[in-house]
Amino acid sequence: MPRPSSFACPGLNVDIEKPRYDQSTYWGRVKHFVIITNPLNLFALPSTLAKAKERVVKYRRGDSNQECLTEDELWRAKQLYDSAFHPDTGEKMILIGRMSAQMPMNTAIRLPPIYGRLVPFVAVVAANFVNLPIMRYEELSNGTPIFDENDKKVGQSRMAAVYGIGLVLISRISMPVPAMGLTPFLMDHLERKGTFQRYPYLPGPIQVASLAIVAIFAVPLCCAFFVQRARIKTSSIEASAKEQVARVYGSSPPEYVYFNKGL
Repeated sequence: MPRPSSFACPGLNVDIEKPRYDQSTYWGRVKHFVIITNPLNLFALPSTLAKAKERVVKYRRGDSNQECLTEDELWRAKQLYDSAFHPDTGEKMILIGRMSAQMPMNTAIRLPPIYGRLVPFVAVVAANFVNLPIMRYEELSNGTPIFDENDKKVGQSRMAAVYGIGLVLISRISMPVPAMGLTPFLMDHLERKGTFQRYPYLPGPIQVASLAIVAIFAVPLCCAFFVQRARIKTSSIEASAKEQVARVYGSSPPEYVYFNKGL
């Protein structure tokens, strides 16, 4: 994003419309999602979130009344904004719907079944297949915004929404796999060694700690499977979306259109 001439910090020229780290590499995406899914973001006060949003909005429009920020302060505001506000509508999401809630929510959801040692994987898959389409029903009904490679909006596509939800499902289904395998293995190992017989108060705390530690790493690692700005062939989108693209490009549409796959 070019820095407007009226901007209050003449030395700061940062494109916050793209993540801070290189999204063409897996580890660049991991770094991005480690920050976005940090559960400590849940403790940000409403006033702190409001301030972060104000900074991001003012920077985007080049407001001359914007306070002068360092690059790190600007990125912190943007990352906090991304963790709590919807990327398309800009509305603040409820706590349990934020990506920063993935670790604590996944830990809480999986804790009771762990007492049975193995969580039924099919139940986890089914829950995601039901929950995600419901949460994104609006996109499935009316389509998700699609853009050309220069970020110019060229229409709305339901096919892009379906594809994006499919990518997110793969990531979300993968998140519980480490906990489902490692935690039961650890618990069985400690039980066979007689640890729980000697220290009967340990099973609960160890299960919680194990699930939390695994989830902290699993969530960003799985979120980073796919780039946030996904693409789909223009030839693969539905006819109504193709017509919207044709209004912009005529008979020479781009090979791909781009969209936010969601989280």
